[in-house]
Amino acid sequence: QLAWMQQALRLTPEQFARIKALHEQSSPRLRALAAQVGRMRGEFAAFERERRTSGQVDFLDFARFVEQRRAVDRDCAESTRRLILAASEVMNPQQRETYLAFLDPALKNVSANPPN
Repeated sequence: QLAWMQQALRLTPEQFARIKALHEQSSPRLRALAAQVGRMRGEFAAFERERRTSGQVDFLDFARFVEQRRAVDRDCAESTRRLILAASEVMNPQQRETYLAFLDPALKNVSANPPN
């Protein structure tokens, strides 16, 4: 999955190895966050089913859910930011500029459209 970086940024073998290690180190945390997002999507679907079938919503439960979702969104953003920062520190200035320019549209899209 990181081969594109090696080719597009012309990473040295040492840079690639370091960036690969950073991704491997962050992978368990990012997978755990992705699992939380998946569970929260299921929980949101349950709230929506309840609202449609009964016409009622437990606003205290929903407020708790919204706060948890915000916390997970913050954790996702922070974990991603840390990984990007750590990877960019391995790069020379030109590689870093290309890398950040490549990621910029995707990061703006994520910020503008947080997951449900």
